[in-house]
Amino acid sequence: MAKEKFVKVMRLDAEGLPKVEMIENDLKSYQNIVGGHIEVVEFYFEGGKVLCILNEEGKLEGLKPNFAFEIYKKEDKRYLDIIVGDVVFVGEDGPEFRSLTGEELREALRVTQDGRVDLMLLSLERNLEELY
Repeated sequence: MAKEKFVKVMRLDAEGLPKVEMIENDLKSYQNIVGGHIEVVEFYFEGGKVLCILNEEGKLEGLKPNFAFEIYKKEDKRYLDIIVGDVVFVGEDGPEFRSLTGEELREALRVTQDGRVDLMLLSLERNLEELY
């Protein structure tokens, strides 16, 4: 499949609601959204995977938390990582980014909304630890 000039993505700013947008499918557009060099994180689901493009140095730059995600689970304990800064979700076509399908959009929404709940729970747990 040929590279799409414009792609349908889901954008999620660190302190905002998810938005579906059409953006130019080039490095500069992705860098403008995330505010720097890009890094890609893959989220797998039963029907495939969705890509999350984020700022490669976001944690070092102290960007605001966006959502958490499970790295792995051992026994009853979950190990989480936190995505920071503004992000954009896209589909993948070999080495190229492409528009999200409906199924991929639903998965991106699920990952981020579950991840925001996890982020709130982490924050509450830290606050409780500080109290006791």
